[in-house]
Amino acid sequence: MPYKIVLTTVGTAGDLRLFVALALRLRSAGHSVRACSYDLYRPWFEAHGIDFVALGAPVTDRQIRDTAWRPQERGREPGRGTR
Repeated sequence: MPYKIVLTTVGTAGDLRLFVALALRLRSAGHSVRACSYDLYRPWFEAHGIDFVALGAPVTDRQIRDTAWRPQERGREPGRGTR
């Protein structure tokens, strides 16, 4: 029985590639797939014929990279204080 599946990601381009691959695999298995992410990534999904819906305010790739969690730069893990 095919499912209607919505994939949501707000990560970096590296995360996005995994979601495109997952969407393609799900679609090849007969499921209906829609992706939701930053509008910046719309071309990645639409190039593969994957239905897309933009989430949130417009952002640039630079803004995404600048806000990404980098433990080696910050010296702590999410949800924990500094050591």
